[in-house]
Amino acid sequence: FQAEDGIRDLVRSRGLGDVYKRQGEGRVALVFGDAGIGKTRLLRELVEVVSGEDARILRSDVGPLGDSSPLREPVLASLPSGEPEAELGRRLELPAPLATAFLAFLRGRPTPEGVERLAPGIAEGLLARLTLSFADDAPLLWIVDDVHFADAETRRALLYVARALAGRRVLLVASAQPTVDAAFAAALGRLPSFVRVDVGRLSDDEIERLSSQLVGGTTVGAWLGRTLAPRVDGVPFYLVEMVRELERRGHLVRDASGELREGAALASFDVPAALRDLLRSRLSGLSLEERAVLDAAAVEGYEFDPALVARVRGLARLDTLEILGRLERRDGLIHSAARRARFESHLLHEVVYEDLPAALKAETHARFADALEQAPPPGATPGELAALVAPHRIRGPEPERALASVAGAVAELERAGRPEAAVDLARRALALDATKGHARVALLSKLTDGLTTLGRPDEVRAALVEAQAIAAREGLAQATPGLLVLDARRLFVAGEFEACLATSRRALEAGGPG
Repeated sequence: FQAEDGIRDLVRSRGLGDVYKRQGEGRVALVFGDAGIGKTRLLRELVEVVSGEDARILRSDVGPLGDSSPLREPVLASLPSGEPEAELGRRLELPAPLATAFLAFLRGRPTPEGVERLAPGIAEGLLARLTLSFADDAPLLWIVDDVHFADAETRRALLYVARALAGRRVLLVASAQPTVDAAFAAALGRLPSFVRVDVGRLSDDEIERLSSQLVGGTTVGAWLGRTLAPRVDGVPFYLVEMVRELERRGHLVRDASGELREGAALASFDVPAALRDLLRSRLSGLSLEERAVLDAAAVEGYEFDPALVARVRGLARLDTLEILGRLERRDGLIHSAARRARFESHLLHEVVYEDLPAALKAETHARFADALEQAPPPGATPGELAALVAPHRIRGPEPERALASVAGAVAELERAGRPEAAVDLARRALALDATKGHARVALLSKLTDGLTTLGRPDEVRAALVEAQAIAAREGLAQATPGLLVLDARRLFVAGEFEACLATSRRALEAGGPG
């Protein structure tokens, strides 16, 4: 994974190496990156590095509800169970009433009757002092995972600890997503002991290597990595979950050696339930207005034009940009550039789009088609406009309205290097009863281009068989030469050169003198 060498360097040279070997080198580290990028894995690696040392390790996991117990619980667990109040008094030199009040705070309970409640800030200060007292016994590593979920009290307590650890044998490591409280991150960044470790997304080559490791180093793993790389967007957790789901569904099976091999054929693959639930949880706090704009953006695609989304929603462009700005800064759901924006990941886009009710989805597609026809992009050719409009129109409530432009749209999508989109559009048009006769033969012929590019020879043959049957049944002699040429191409790609030559001769004969 990217940054593993960086975290090891942090552990050995900039962090724990100093913490363990010299006084006065306390550190605060923020491991920063997107959800699922591998931050928790790096923290586990850090714990493994430290586990061989004579050190105390505290672990806090902050949940999405943002309660304050994650910091208190590991500290409380480090106290002797028999006489925790006496231990607090000894370590912090506290009188009994103050030790009782502080113990109630650590346990998350009300202050006992007759004992004065701790004033604001005192509890956090005592928590910092107690934590640092552990470093007098042995070097201390405190891991705080998912600090972006932390509430104000937890953030305040962490800052107390971070500001106090200079000169102590302590390494405080927190992980956070880009949605972490900006003021908190800035306060940490101003500390002289602060170190930031950015965990970037994996490249396609790294995803391929990781996939091979997960599957067992087989060629299937490399193929799977290449196949899934466009959907996982460099996020290791996404890849791991998708491989697990493929195994669960029988598309990958384990052999006697424990390696994964190809099982049932894979035609399509939905987002795994675990990932779907995770991604949905990130959407749960959106307002109705924010969700409506995000839904409309999802209908346009993984990448979208905010100005076009504004027109479809009937909103002012500035209002739409402000909503998208909140979704980017606060939630990390999108990334924007000067003119275009995109979803944080392809899987997030899939979940938002698939969760739309069917009628709303169809109507929104129709509105995109209307908006594009009413105000085409500047300089768009007829073919380029057809490639923009037809995919929306055919998914709308009146898909037949797309048929006049489908042929041009499919050709343009092929020319633009988008064979998957070309095949999808052609298949949707062919599924309509209105696509008959010569128009159906022509569309089946265009379909073979995309299928050939995608390496689907069986589907190419099936499309040609259907087209040839229609041409023979309806007397479309003019279509025969072209269909034979396409069949010859299929045979050539398949390596059947003698059959290819024979079919080419038939095409020439069917074409007549011209």
